[in-house]
Amino acid sequence: MAFIDWMLAPEFYAEWNTRVGAPVSANVQAVEALPEDAFNRRVMGDPEVAERG
Repeated sequence: MAFIDWMLAPEFYAEWNTRVGAPVSANVQAVEALPEDAFNRRVMGDPEVAERG
C-alpha cells in the first residue's frame, strides 16, 4: 500500500511529470502541484475538460 500512496503523492507526481511527462493524475492535489504552465495542469486540470470525460 505504501507504493500506491507514493505513486499518488503530489511530490512524486510533480517530479515524474516534470522530468519525463506523465499521464494525468486522479489526485487533484498532485495536478495542482505541477508548474502552472504544465500541460496536465492547464488542460487536464480545467474543470470543463474534466466534465467531458
